[in-house]
Amino acid sequence: MKDRIIEGERASVILVHGFTGTPSEMEYVGSELNRREGWRVVIPCLPGHCTTPYDLEKIERSQWIRKVESVYIEEREKIEKVFIAGLSMGGLITLNLAMKYRSIPAIVTISIPMKLKNRVTDSFLKFLAVSGIKPPYHHEKKERDIHFPPPDLEFDDYRWMPLSAVVELYRLILETKLHLNYVTNPVQIFHSLKDNTAHPESAKIIYNRVSSKVKELVYFHDSYHVIPLDIDRECLIRKMINFFKRFL
Repeated sequence: MKDRIIEGERASVILVHGFTGTPSEMEYVGSELNRREGWRVVIPCLPGHCTTPYDLEKIERSQWIRKVESVYIEEREKIEKVFIAGLSMGGLITLNLAMKYRSIPAIVTISIPMKLKNRVTDSFLKFLAVSGIKPPYHHEKKERDIHFPPPDLEFDDYRWMPLSAVVELYRLILETKLHLNYVTNPVQIFHSLKDNTAHPESAKIIYNRVSSKVKELVYFHDSYHVIPLDIDRECLIRKMINFFKRFL
């Protein structure tokens, strides 16, 4: 699967999918941003994704950031206003780019895992991330991250993942959390209280630590982790559009 591009004007919005996901996670949101506002939308496919989990085993966290950064630089050459919104790991990437590019007019984060829902898993991954151990094991997903998916949903994500890649993700979490105070861009933070992966406290961690003068925290009550494909997706889209329009 290649990067998804929906042509438009006035502004460009880069939508970044999550760990083990594909651009299809963000495609509905992107199509609605384009249909309602005419904005150009780019949904990059992150390195190690959209193929097989074995490719994910070879990837370092810096490659995910560099991919989205290259898209951002290309978009800035086409359109003056380039916004970024990211789901889960895509939100971590979004925050890292905001730390480097204060010229990004506004960002949106969705379901970022600053803290995992399962405390045992959180502690175990933190140990592996800090120790430098690269485990050769694989981890199978046990449940879907969507509570009320659309009836016609076709969503192709990895059903298992290399544990070494999960540890790489956790290192990205630790590094991002450490430098949140460098974020000064306006930020809108979405999280669901029923998130089955990332603890809802993650949103408060971001809200309290960023240095942004303009910041909004929005909690949903019915979706799971992948809000852009869950029951609260329409509300998320409306709020995201209204937020971005403030900075056009």
